[in-house]
Order: sequence, then C-alpha cells, then structure tokens
Amino acid sequence: MALVCKKLRGVRSGKTNTVLRGFPPGLEPLYERMMEQIPHGEDEEDVQLCTQILSSVTLTYRPIRLKELVAVAGLPEDLSDDLQSMNDSVDLCGSFLTVREGTVYFVHQSAKDYFSTGKGSTIFPSGQAEEHRRITCRSLKLMSDTLEMNICGLQTPGALLSEVNSDVNQDLLAPIRYACCYWVNHLRHAGHLLPDQIGLCDGGKVHIFLQNHFLHWLEALSLMGSMADGVVMVRALASMLRVSDCKNHTSFTG
Repeated sequence: MALVCKKLRGVRSGKTNTVLRGFPPGLEPLYERMMEQIPHGEDEEDVQLCTQILSSVTLTYRPIRLKELVAVAGLPEDLSDDLQSMNDSVDLCGSFLTVREGTVYFVHQSAKDYFSTGKGSTIFPSGQAEEHRRITCRSLKLMSDTLEMNICGLQTPGALLSEVNSDVNQDLLAPIRYACCYWVNHLRHAGHLLPDQIGLCDGGKVHIFLQNHFLHWLEALSLMGSMADGVVMVRALASMLRVSDCKNHTSFTG
C-alpha cells in the first residue's frame, strides 16, 4: 500500500483509476516495473548514482541518514553539503526509497528483500561480498580523514560522557556515525574474499587504520554512546584475524 500511495502522489484525481489499473498484481512484478521506470541508459551518471545508492542502502544495517550516505555509497563529495541534491539523488531510485527527517528508508521490507535476495540482486554484478568490501574501504577512508584526538574539542576530554554530554557537538559526529559503528560488520560479510583484498594483513587498510586511529575511533564511539558496541567489534576483529592467520598458514604449508 505504501508503494501505491507514493506512486499516486501528485496524480490528478481523474487519472487515479488509470494509474491503479496499471499496477501489475503481486509485488515482484511491481518491483520489476518500477525498475524499468528508473532512467536506464538515458544518463549514465544518473544510472550509476542510482545503482550505488540502492546497493549500499540494501546492505546497511539500519536506515541511513543522508549525511552518512555520501561516504558509505561512494557518491560525489560535492553532494555532502547539499541535502536537496541528496534528496534528488535518492528520488532517482524511483519509488523504492523514501526520505523522512533526513533518513533514507525502503518503502517496505519486501522492497529491500527484492534487492538482497530477489531478481533485483542484479545491482550487485560482482556479488554482495564485494559491495561489503567497498563499503568497508569507504568507511575506513572516511574515518581516517575525519577522526582525530579530541574530535569535539572538549575542555575536559577525560571526563565521563554524562558530565560533558551537553558539550558534545553531535553534528561533527553525524557524517561518521554509521561508519564508526558498522564498518566491522561490513568487513565480516566480506570475509570470504582474500585477506589482501579486504586489508586483513600487515600493511593493509585495516592494519593502517588501527595503527593510526584506534584510540580516535574508540573516543568517537564513546562520544556517540556506543562504547559497548566497540567492545563487540574489537572482539569480532580479533576473531577474524585468527581465522585469516589460520587460512594463510594452511595455504602456505599446503
């Protein structure tokens, strides 16, 4: 129903029945028709933009904010300061997505399922693991470019969060919040790729990030109130590194 309502938005009352009769029965055919209405081939840049948005939003672990989407989906950086342009970019994705209070949602869970497990999975020509790898790399770059000691400029950076909560500028953290909280999840789902492809090796992207920004990352997580999630992510990283070392040893001795 949400899909139909969005499609009928702006339609003159006299044409409502005509539009309704045009909807095929069942959700799968409806989604296929919606895919056909995305401007394939008319503007290669728009098609690429739409594919990047849909593939990234399909794999994110929560609805993502517009301020986070630019980096996570690898969109042009000039969009990051223009929320209207970001809204316009999401609108390119037809009726699959909607924006509410600056956050991107699928109009229905079945729409997300269409891309993750249905015929719409063709938006992942190299597979979902490869897209998880790309999101991991984009997240690592974003954090590396942004994180620094005392990122919010607190006068008493060693104080408890409850004591300085009013001094924390959450706007500074907003663009990196998703990357900080979920990059390890994406790394884990790219796990069957070779370690050198996902940076799980000496001198790799993960190694360099942790060397340079591990404490900065933990600080940002604490300011976000997500320190418990950080503990879980560190344990997950340790587990992945043990598995990676084991596989490398096996392949070397074999």
